[in-house]
Amino acid sequence: RSVANISQTMARGHHVIAGTDAPIDFVAISLHLNLRAMTRFGISAADALRTATAHAGAFLDEPLGVIAPGKLADVLLVCGDPLADVAAAAHVRHIILDGRATTPDAIIAPFAG
Repeated sequence: RSVANISQTMARGHHVIAGTDAPIDFVAISLHLNLRAMTRFGISAADALRTATAHAGAFLDEPLGVIAPGKLADVLLVCGDPLADVAAAAHVRHIILDGRATTPDAIIAPFAG
């Protein structure tokens, strides 16, 4: 029923913002499961991804989630097509962070102890 409510809200032209139960759960895992649930129950992958990117960014005082000159945007390069299968969004291979290319391993390395 929750996804049906989300779908109806989106059909009426309202923006939905993906969320998690942080700090109770693991944010990234929860977010990806949320996106998968949306697509499993009828929301398009593109609309589900917008809930975690453009719609979430537009809600903030300094809009994020838009790739355009002068905007603050990090870009994830994934293995697969998240528009065909939203699960591919979790298969991050490279990241453009603050204008520099990096990898998930490089970001995690200082914390891997």
